[in-house]
Amino acid sequence: MLFRSATAASGASDVTLVSGNEASDADSIVTAQVYGYLKQQQSPSVPVVPVVMCNREDVTLRGETTQLLRKCGVDHEDLVFLDDPYIEKLLDGVAEVVLTDHNKAMGKLERLSDKVVEIKDHHKDLGAHPSAAGAAREIAFEDGKATAGSACSVITEAYLSTAHGRELLARDGGAAARALLGVVLIDTANMDPKAKKVCLRDSAAAAELTKHAPAPSQDALFQQLDAAKFEIGRAHV
Repeated sequence: MLFRSATAASGASDVTLVSGNEASDADSIVTAQVYGYLKQQQSPSVPVVPVVMCNREDVTLRGETTQLLRKCGVDHEDLVFLDDPYIEKLLDGVAEVVLTDHNKAMGKLERLSDKVVEIKDHHKDLGAHPSAAGAAREIAFEDGKATAGSACSVITEAYLSTAHGRELLARDGGAAARALLGVVLIDTANMDPKAKKVCLRDSAAAAELTKHAPAPSQDALFQQLDAAKFEIGRAHV
């Protein structure tokens, strides 16, 4: 379902790089991977590389994320990380940048600010990258508050907007749908209104994602991911 490091290490040119924010939480990692997958499927001739914006060793501190990826058939070791030895070569070949779960390029990506062409986010718009405008600037934040508790809900809407996208959600046993659903549940405390994190867009996204990834159940998936937060450093089956 998701991208391996081979393309990044190959020194390809005209790369579209998809990046979450530097915190590299579940929302950032999964949105970059799954939206990168959608974009690559939409334009197969364009090399698309999602990058995780933390060091490779640090991802082991994100137990819920690594477990969710495993449930979707992805080994986190196969992803591209900010400190991989070929990262500078990769950045030199980037033609376009897509930001997910944030809307201003920072850190190593700051030098690519003029190449940001698209944003998928749910935080306050910082006004950076004016070239990412119109439909290419989807930021779920209005009137001082987020309209989606998870950036994965915004990515889900992108999938649902076309028949091809909906078909991709169902591929590989619903892997992309499960990845997105898992993060929506994490970010909204399992859709609990008492937590005051869930928005209508999250509810709508979760309802559609569950159709493509019915197992494990919503409650079981959330409980497994929530428990994984406290299993740092342990091997998971």
